[in-house]
Amino acid sequence: MSFKNVVQLGVIADGETDNIETLDQIISEAESGDTLYFPTGNYYVSKNLTLDKMLHLVGVKPHYQTGDLVDGTVIRGGGIFLVGGSTGTTVTGIGVVNNPDFTNCFDVRGSLSSISFKNCVAIPVQHGFLIESYDGEVSNTLVDSCESHDGIHGFISKALRTTFVNCLAMGMSNLGFGIISDNIPAKNSIGMAIDNKLIGCRAVNVHGDGFMQYRRNYYEDNEGAVICNANQFIGCSGYNCTHSLTLGENVGNTGWGKYHAYAVSNTLVAGFTEYGGPVRFLYTTNLTIAGLFIRNEAVAKQDEVDSNIGMVASGVSGANLGEFNDVLTLANGVNPSVGFGRTFRTANDSATVITDFQNPINGQIYTIIVADVYTSIEPSATIKLSGSSVRGIGSSVTLRYQNGQYTEIGRSLSKDWGTQFHATEEYLELGDSGLVDLLQASTDNPSATTILHPELHDASLTIINRSTNGAITPPDFNRDQFVVPDDLPTDVLPWGQARITDWKYVSALGKYILSGWRITKYA
Repeated sequence: MSFKNVVQLGVIADGETDNIETLDQIISEAESGDTLYFPTGNYYVSKNLTLDKMLHLVGVKPHYQTGDLVDGTVIRGGGIFLVGGSTGTTVTGIGVVNNPDFTNCFDVRGSLSSISFKNCVAIPVQHGFLIESYDGEVSNTLVDSCESHDGIHGFISKALRTTFVNCLAMGMSNLGFGIISDNIPAKNSIGMAIDNKLIGCRAVNVHGDGFMQYRRNYYEDNEGAVICNANQFIGCSGYNCTHSLTLGENVGNTGWGKYHAYAVSNTLVAGFTEYGGPVRFLYTTNLTIAGLFIRNEAVAKQDEVDSNIGMVASGVSGANLGEFNDVLTLANGVNPSVGFGRTFRTANDSATVITDFQNPINGQIYTIIVADVYTSIEPSATIKLSGSSVRGIGSSVTLRYQNGQYTEIGRSLSKDWGTQFHATEEYLELGDSGLVDLLQASTDNPSATTILHPELHDASLTIINRSTNGAITPPDFNRDQFVVPDDLPTDVLPWGQARITDWKYVSALGKYILSGWRITKYA
């Protein structure tokens, strides 16, 4: 490995002399691992400079000034293209300004990995930095403290494990940063964005999306062929962009028949700041937001156009996070989805018993408000209620979902619907009810009425004893729980009559005392 000054090898840094043949010759004769040093100056090339071996290109970082690069190492005309064989190449402190006949300033393609750009600056026609896997898998590219100005796209990754850190995209006409999965060249030529990280990057004055992530198939409706998964936006910011951050495209988007769009999955947005240009979450699954400051109301919905199933959000400040924190209407029917939002209201128009929910997120808390007379939320194998079913307009229940089960952590009831038991039951679990409808058949051998944990329930309790068929003798009360007066009627009740007793729990006694009774007709 050796250090070579390209000017000493015949390259002319006057911005006019075409250096492409000289540089191609230098690259051809260089050994893998050599360092090529470009002193301050302007180096014109009439073609893209292509590297197919591991080299280290070093220059002096230029500065952006009113549409140009000055005071450093600047390559003008074509860009720097890294292709198969250049694994391990590093490019440091070099600027590229494309002439109109060219497209990209820094381009990585082919089967290669471990490429590094540091302190590089681009003024592209199209892409400042394009990392793509159409022609082979590109992985583990690092773009550190680089800038892109004034082109169409700043920093684009269609590859595995690309990291953009402390980079700036300014004045781009479309995308500042793009994490993209698609197959534009051919059906099986796929650029997949997987496990990419954008850390501390800034998009400024972008006339489009400061940061964008999407997933498209241009040849068939097959989302499994194109993956966009596990990408992260950490500590990034958008300033004065049309949209600071956009994740996914609308449900069913076909790009005027050119492609099919799908959800981006398992994305992390952490510590993102929007200084102008709303944030949009259009089509995602399992999106995690951990820290988000927004000046404008974000777009975040769950309907026929936008879908964000599995979205989790914490640490959001500034404006509203779209509809995510609203009280949302559950879809009609049993087992509705709770995959977007945290507070829901029912809106069924026919008898509906809910015993499960779809698309829950582990560890999340959901509140369900019953807003119709038809819905009942019932205990089941997956819903563990502390008391009886939840129903009645205005009633609500708060559930925590953990490892396949919803566990009640709180509720409110607008009405006491009562709890119905059979008189043969050994213990009565009241839940939140203060009314017990105790049924008994003439052939039953009833148990003494015993309340499970009476000290945990309301002080007032009403017990109705009535027959389901024939005459009955009401059961006795557990004398360890009830102070039963001698004049309480225990006469036989014919079918159609009920004995109603009202009780008050006295904590000092640890027992119920009778506050009143009556015999009444119920049929």
